[in-house]
Amino acid sequence: MSKKKKVKIIPDKIPSRVFYIIDPIFRIRIHILLNVDEKGYERFLNRNKVKDITERDLSLNKFQGFSTSFLCEDGRIEFVILLKEFQWAILHQGTLIHEIVHTVMKIHESNNIPFNCDTQEFIAHSIARIYEMISKKLLVIKK
Repeated sequence: MSKKKKVKIIPDKIPSRVFYIIDPIFRIRIHILLNVDEKGYERFLNRNKVKDITERDLSLNKFQGFSTSFLCEDGRIEFVILLKEFQWAILHQGTLIHEIVHTVMKIHESNNIPFNCDTQEFIAHSIARIYEMISKKLLVIKK
C-alpha cells in the first residue's frame, strides 16, 4: 500500500497566527505575528516575558507592520516581525518582505556582518529563505 501524499495549498483566508522560525544562517529565533492587533501583541509580549522591547507603546494604527528585537533573560536576542493584516495579496506580501529585510539587516548587524557588495548574496539568501519558511508555515492541507 502506498501512502496518500498530503497536498498543501494556500488558504483562502489566513487567521491570526503567531509562530516562530529559526534564521537559517545564525540560528536565531524570529517570531512571526500575522493578523495580530495591539491586544494580541501585548499578549505575545507578556507570554514571552518581554520587558525591554521599545515598541510596547507602539500604536498599530500608524503602521501596517514592523520588525523589532528583544533580549532574553539568558542573553540571547530574538526578533519579531508583526503584520497587523496579512493575506496572500501582493500588498501584504510586499509588506512582509519589507519587514523581513529590516530583520535580516538587524540580524547581520548584530553579528557584525556589513551590508555591501561582498555580502549582498549572503543577505539576499537570508531574505529568500526566511520568506520561504514563513510561507510554508502558512500552507494548509488540502481537504
